Amino acid sequence: MDTRTKAYALFSMALAGQGNLAETQSLADASLRELDPFSQAALALALHHLGDKTRSEAIVNVLESSAVLEKSFAFWPQDATDGEYHRKTMASSLRTTAFVLSAILTIDGKDNLYVEPAANYLINKRNGYGWGTTNETSFTILALTDYLGTQQNTNGVNEYRVQLNGTPLADGTLERGHISTNIEIPLSLLKSRTNQLDLNSSGTTPLQYDLITRYTISESEIEASGNVGITRRYLDPKSGDVLKTLVLGQLVRVELSVHMPQPGSYILIEDHLPGGLEALNQGLNTTGHATDYYSEYYDPLKYLWQAFGYNYKEIRGDRVSFFITDMKKGLTLLTYLTRATTSGTFTALPSEVSAMYDYQLWGRSSDNVVIVHDQK
Repeated sequence: MDTRTKAYALFSMALAGQGNLAETQSLADASLRELDPFSQAALALALHHLGDKTRSEAIVNVLESSAVLEKSFAFWPQDATDGEYHRKTMASSLRTTAFVLSAILTIDGKDNLYVEPAANYLINKRNGYGWGTTNETSFTILALTDYLGTQQNTNGVNEYRVQLNGTPLADGTLERGHISTNIEIPLSLLKSRTNQLDLNSSGTTPLQYDLITRYTISESEIEASGNVGITRRYLDPKSGDVLKTLVLGQLVRVELSVHMPQPGSYILIEDHLPGGLEALNQGLNTTGHATDYYSEYYDPLKYLWQAFGYNYKEIRGDRVSFFITDMKKGLTLLTYLTRATTSGTFTALPSEVSAMYDYQLWGRSSDNVVIVHDQK
């Protein structure tokens, strides 16, 4: 087992009450300097939970020596070019910094000099609803929860005032038991150009804030975007010809072409169904016979990665999702069957492809107009 993976496994076992002190001590003594900061933090927490305070505090000292300080921030860089380890465990500097902060707070407490700079770094890295991937967001929330727990016990009364363009917008008091608040700024109060937001507080405790902008853009057409190319075609299942219009009750093969610029792991591909089409689940007896003729026929003995190009498929009322653990560079074709169930003109929202733990690997198709005619 990779030593980094082993370090985290020992931490998980210790947390679950199944720790192995001798094995954890042996790994710390033999391989500590070979581990990255994330794995060092895991070992430190494992040793702390198992009662070895001396070794856990020594690892915290090692972590302090590898921190990068920039202005009011502290972080622990994580090499993003470490091959399989990076792709399989979703390693990142953000996640590593969050885990190290949790280790420092647990082992050395809130007065450690790296606590505030590390918390500032994590708070500054928030982007919209989270911190990048779901993995990074989870570790960051855990670390900041530990951090806020220490603030809850020490904060006094902190009065705040918020002004927008020189006009009072909100005021209030933050105190123990009520250490955060949400303030909404109506669009009607914003000027067409530069706006100035002033935050003032009377307390001595640092006041952290996060400014989020959310808006919806109305567009008649959606263009393809992203560094992963994905296109969608509606085909006749027998001839393979492209269908421009459909007839009520007709079977349709949907073909998704995905062009990956590089290999990727944990890939999610979702195709949104227009209102007039219903995806068929060939694994059900109610639809299996209708699709026997076509290549998408469900065969439990063939339902393998080698045969279909994906690890798992999920069919819902509004979409079909494909999950791929490892996806090669270049072109991958995915298909599934639908039936035209309602006549009319419908819009199919773009198909999307994304790496679950690498938000920079993403793409979408354009939207499609689907016309379903009544049977003559």
